[in-house]
Amino acid sequence: MRPSRRLKYCGGLTVGLTTIIFLLKSSTDSGVSSGQWYRSHHLEQDTLSLSIGTVVAAQSSDDTEWLSTLLPAWNHTIYLTDQPRNMSSTFAGKGHEALVYLNHVIEEYDFLPDIVIFLHAKRYQWHNDDPLYDNARVLSRLQLDYVQRQGYVNLRCSWRPGCPSEIKPFKDALGPLSNEYGIRTAPLYARAFKQLFPELEVPADVGVPCCAQFAVTKARIQQRSKDNYKTLRQWLLDTDLGDNITGRLFEYMWHIMLGEKATICPTAKDCYCRTYGLCNLACHESGACDSHPFPKYSNLPEGWPWYDWDGEWQNATLLEQG
Repeated sequence: MRPSRRLKYCGGLTVGLTTIIFLLKSSTDSGVSSGQWYRSHHLEQDTLSLSIGTVVAAQSSDDTEWLSTLLPAWNHTIYLTDQPRNMSSTFAGKGHEALVYLNHVIEEYDFLPDIVIFLHAKRYQWHNDDPLYDNARVLSRLQLDYVQRQGYVNLRCSWRPGCPSEIKPFKDALGPLSNEYGIRTAPLYARAFKQLFPELEVPADVGVPCCAQFAVTKARIQQRSKDNYKTLRQWLLDTDLGDNITGRLFEYMWHIMLGEKATICPTAKDCYCRTYGLCNLACHESGACDSHPFPKYSNLPEGWPWYDWDGEWQNATLLEQG
């Protein structure tokens, strides 16, 4: 029996028709504008005979309807992490999204779609790699054929934060393990890596764009056995390290766990072209392009994207089409 804290939204005819009607209506209250942009960007994607699923770590207060509304052809699995603890210890808040991701892989290991996209719940977040920080636009542009060929693709191209080198595991690696959030990650990373991946050498440098949102193929996931994922999950359940620390450790281990080298930091220009089909961006730095600015603050303004950083109204519909 499936855990009762998982909500699954499946694409279908009814949802699709509702979506078309809904998207024709611009709404400043919901932050969803005309659906023309999304429909046009999905025409090419729909020609691919790939099954796509998203896995989302959410809280009950999060609005996740944007997924089924704007991406109705995909299957969306939403895990609520803040329900009463007595329902399932598996969903205790450990490692931020890490426990949700691992549990889904274990539970669905034999029934995974061709591509699994691991996500955070909110549509608008500072780390979503889009000029409006809109994950709906990020996902609509995602080149699924490229993901299928590549095996693993981080959804963030901007190097900040995470690249070219975020963690040097051997730096100050002699310190004791600690549950203090402010401690440097390096010594914790080196020791956790040895425990989690005893078959691998601890890398000298680890670099990958933040923030634990990525697309991966079924074949790449299944390169590791289900039992191995269970071992990783058990480590996360058993460790005394706090949620913030374990979340950060896994954030910079997912790509290695899924078969990538320790540092994967392609230039932003190359990444945006291959990952999102945006091949004509002006990029004056290796790790950033002019059209995708780093946000002023980690919290987006109230009413974003209809209100800008200064609280002034802006036409999000026009900005969307840019």
